[in-house]
Amino acid sequence: MRQGLTARIRCERGFTLVELMVVMLIVALLVTMGLIAFQSMADRAQNSDAQADIRQGIIAEEANRNEYGSYTATEADIKSFVPSLSINTSRPSDPGLYIDLFSADIVCVHQASQSGRVFAVYLSAGEAVRYGEFADEATALGFACNGTAPAWPTTGW
Repeated sequence: MRQGLTARIRCERGFTLVELMVVMLIVALLVTMGLIAFQSMADRAQNSDAQADIRQGIIAEEANRNEYGSYTATEADIKSFVPSLSINTSRPSDPGLYIDLFSADIVCVHQASQSGRVFAVYLSAGEAVRYGEFADEATALGFACNGTAPAWPTTGW
């Protein structure tokens, strides 16, 4: 009997196809979960980067208003306060800050993140700063600043 068991164990080498398929499925699920977590963290980092650029733009706009009495949309004025900022003059979804100047006392600062989200801040002299976050450029433009205070939160993102 012992010889039969030893012979049987020697014949059963390797894994069955089902066992290999189960292991491959488990590995594929773990890799997928890891990629999803990585993409989520990358999106959050890109959004934080865009928000930091807007905060720098707000600092530059407020400094310009304190210094000269009005907000500005010119790249030279903004860069005189924060030289590292990239200014964009075409549309909100392009890289760099996009600035809508409505009057000496009202300005909107937009920034698109690399994840595709568009962030905006409405500044008006004497009013609370208002923060907007949009899924894409079309939505941002639909709710973009038009010179009147948007119904955005005043507590930040």
